[in-house]
Amino acid sequence: MAKIDLGKINFVFRGTWTNLTSYTERDVVVYTDNGVLSSFVCISPVGVPTVGDIPSVTGTIDPNWQLMAKGVTDNLGAVPQGAAKGALISDGASLQTFTVGNHQIAWTDMSVATTAVTGGAYFVDTTAAAFTMTLPAGPSVGDTVWITDAAGTFATNNLTVDGNGSNIHRQATAVTMNINDISKALIYHNVANGWLVTG
Repeated sequence: MAKIDLGKINFVFRGTWTNLTSYTERDVVVYTDNGVLSSFVCISPVGVPTVGDIPSVTGTIDPNWQLMAKGVTDNLGAVPQGAAKGALISDGASLQTFTVGNHQIAWTDMSVATTAVTGGAYFVDTTAAAFTMTLPAGPSVGDTVWITDAAGTFATNNLTVDGNGSNIHRQATAVTMNINDISKALIYHNVANGWLVTG
C-alpha cells in the first residue's frame, strides 16, 4: 500500500527559538522580544525551512513567523519580602503597583499610655494602673484599631480611649472602657461619626 506524507498535521513545540535550528511550517517556539516572552508559529512555505530568521525584532514579526500568543511586560518588578501570611496589596491604578501587606492582624502588648497606630491591635494590660490610649491623628475612612482587655482588669483600672481630635461614636469626648475582658474594634467613618466602636 502506498504511503502519503501528510507533513505536520498538528503544531510541534520546539522550545525556545535558537539561531542555528531549522524550523518548518507549524513549528512553535517561544522568544523574548523587548523583554516580553511570546509564542510564535512558523508559517514558512511547505518544504522551505527557515534558519536564523528571528521571530520578532522590536515588535516587527518576521514574514516566516506568526504571533501565536503575546506576553505582557511584568509591571510588578521585584516584590519585597513581607511577613509570613502576608499579601500583595494593589494601589488600584490602571497600571497597578503592589506593596506587601499582612492579612493577619499583628497584636502588640500595651501596659502604659501609648498612641495607637492605624491597623494596630493591642492586648491591653491595666494591672499596674489605669492609663490612656490615644487614637491615631488624621484618620481616613476604614482605618481600624483593635483593643482587648488582656488581663481582665478594665473594671478596676480603666482604659481611657482618646480620639486625638476625632469624634468617638459621634461624641467629641474620650471613652472609658471599664468592663473586664471586653474586646472592641474601632473603625473610622467620617468627621461627624468619627471612630465607631464595634464588637
